Amino acid sequence: MAVVLSLTAAFWTLATWPGEILPDTRVQYLEGAAGVYTNAHPALLSWLLGRSVSLAGDTGPLLLIVMATAAAGLWGLAKTVPDRGGARVAFVVLALFPLGWAQLAAVLKDAWSLALLFVALALLASRRPWMAAVAAALMCCFRHNSIAMVPALAGFAAWQLRPTPGRAVATALGMVVLSLATPTLVDRALDVQDGHPTVPSLVFDVAGVYLGRQEAYDSGPYTEMVPYAEIKKRYTPKTARYLTSDVRGLAGWRHGDFDTAEQNTQLKAEWVRVVTTWPAAWAQHRLDVAAQYFSVTPFEPYYESSKDKAKTLPQSRGKGPLWQAAHSLRGAVRFTGNGLFWGVATLVLGLWALRRRDAFGVAVFLVALGNEVANVLAAPSTPFRYHVPCIAGVIVLFPRTFWSNRAPPSP
Repeated sequence: MAVVLSLTAAFWTLATWPGEILPDTRVQYLEGAAGVYTNAHPALLSWLLGRSVSLAGDTGPLLLIVMATAAAGLWGLAKTVPDRGGARVAFVVLALFPLGWAQLAAVLKDAWSLALLFVALALLASRRPWMAAVAAALMCCFRHNSIAMVPALAGFAAWQLRPTPGRAVATALGMVVLSLATPTLVDRALDVQDGHPTVPSLVFDVAGVYLGRQEAYDSGPYTEMVPYAEIKKRYTPKTARYLTSDVRGLAGWRHGDFDTAEQNTQLKAEWVRVVTTWPAAWAQHRLDVAAQYFSVTPFEPYYESSKDKAKTLPQSRGKGPLWQAAHSLRGAVRFTGNGLFWGVATLVLGLWALRRRDAFGVAVFLVALGNEVANVLAAPSTPFRYHVPCIAGVIVLFPRTFWSNRAPPSP
């Protein structure tokens, strides 16, 4: 198994070297290159991007690390799968599934979150809760929303230690506190400035309520600053980008328009007002977002070469035979790419784990569920990469259905 996973990681690393670049990667690299960080994106990855390009000329070293981390986590999980009833075969097949590795190939916070989630789950399955807590804390450093997955991890750690209640509670609380505190400590070490990371989500919700109930707009503070017709023209449940982007956004609601504490306080107060006064309109907006979120298919990442006019992230590579093979593999499984497929698959497998009283399986399900609920309720966009915990959930949960009617105690 270790050899198979190593060869798979090596293939995807070589095929996608030095990593696939998305817009968020470019923004984070610019921060890392300048040495000036904001909390709009996780500063740790921004710092690593700057160091990687400075030392190696591209993001290849980071791709190598994230692939190795994912392979190590999957190997750790494989060791907990018994070799009976087809469970081991099912795990191998799913662990090699191209869609998961394609997501890992992106030099992006979600790839790091997925790799470290594999590690955290493997450590918990091996009864190493404090090492799992470190992995969970790092996961939150690379992706802020990962904190939504930590309570399920902490709950399972406590369940493992239930014969000693005091130790169980201390371990669970320690995991949560560490996951909350570590990103804060990293931000302080890098002197991170406030980039107002909640602005896109708040504007997104306010715009959705305004369009659902025009009286909310008419009685709000933005009537003179932001024309209603422009909100209607630019709003889409797919993303808040056309409202808040500093390049394409709506004047008055662009991210840069909320640089002062007064502007942010006003926006937060308006969000509270519209959500509490017109909760049905907010719920309808979030249902529209959920419909888009679960219908989305994998985004096709793109490359930026050093020849691009922007010259923001020097990536140079050709589309050789390995890249073509990886591209074909990813395209061959696109039929499974719909977010609803992965969400429903995780739900069914999670409910089956609950019926079989499989504590670890239930914990994995709750990890994915926490991620999905957080994104449906608060995310300002709906890319497929937000579903990667569901991919991890299916990889871990499906092989467990091959065990006996009642799963044995988690190792």
